[in-house]
Amino acid sequence: MKNFFYKNWRAAIIHEEDSLKDIIKNLNKTALQVCFVIKKKKLIGTISDGDIRRALLKGFSLNDKISKIINRKPKFILKDQLSNKKLLDRLKKNFSSHLIPILNNKGEMIDILMDQKSYYDFSKANCEIAVVTGGKGRRLMPLTKKIPKALIKISGKPILENIILKGKREGIKNFNLITNHFHNKIKRYFKDGKKLKVKINYFRENTPLGTAGGLSLLKKKKNKIKLLIVTNCDILTNLNYTDLIEFHIKNKNKVTIASRFFKLDNPYGVMKLNKNNQVFKIEEKPSENHLISAGVYIMNFSVLDYLKKNKKMDMTDFLNILLKKKIKIGTCLIHENWLDIGNKSDLKKINNI
Repeated sequence: MKNFFYKNWRAAIIHEEDSLKDIIKNLNKTALQVCFVIKKKKLIGTISDGDIRRALLKGFSLNDKISKIINRKPKFILKDQLSNKKLLDRLKKNFSSHLIPILNNKGEMIDILMDQKSYYDFSKANCEIAVVTGGKGRRLMPLTKKIPKALIKISGKPILENIILKGKREGIKNFNLITNHFHNKIKRYFKDGKKLKVKINYFRENTPLGTAGGLSLLKKKKNKIKLLIVTNCDILTNLNYTDLIEFHIKNKNKVTIASRFFKLDNPYGVMKLNKNNQVFKIEEKPSENHLISAGVYIMNFSVLDYLKKNKKMDMTDFLNILLKKKIKIGTCLIHENWLDIGNKSDLKKINNI
């Protein structure tokens, strides 16, 4: 594949005064994974998608200015050097992004060179998606009395169809549905996936196996899959799977958990006691931020060897077993839109959006 110049590069320009929230909106809009900080037409730095994730993990708020996290030594190439193939190849090798800023002799950014080779190739990765669809959706009753949660419609399409189409748009062709409750209705709707131009395999649980136990049924596909993206059927997010996979591989994880912060508000005044059990401080309705699992994971297929076939197990228990076995587990903080469709109010909210 050839390099080419990205025509809409100006959409990725940002300024020092912008906030993290502004940059996240820009990244979601351009899908370029990097923004360019310009001052008086000159390139003074870059901020990548990874920079944002790391900043949020360190405790930065969405309203904080980006000045403290700017990479102020960005790599670039001068326009006059574009014909220097050795220099260009060396720059690509050491560049952390698929976008290379092009500057003139005044240091002004005039274009961007895009290296298509750096886009993640799912066919080479041998990556598939597994969707856990066996739950009864009790919190969504009576909507789930006659149909499974996976077939409840969002914007005119079943939740599960939205998940499959998202994966398809990102280049994933093979989907594995772990079913139990209303298996026949799910299979009748999606069949083999041909109408969506994907391939769908079904793995039916004889009894409910929890959020991880059903993955043991996929072990028959051993040596056919290297990486497995696992998602619950009630999670909708515009997290780019490519970002998650690249993070997973770069950090040499065996499992990577997509995570996000959840704010927990305490409705009461909380007392702080000293060693003598005397009150020394009272906090009025404090709130805490907790890092939670977003219900999306990527794992090396080999970790499924730690699951026993047909044994009920939830994902948290499975991950704790892997941790005891010293299996490397990392987390990728997501800033993208995310919603767990756990009840009817969540359903109403996303349909309004």
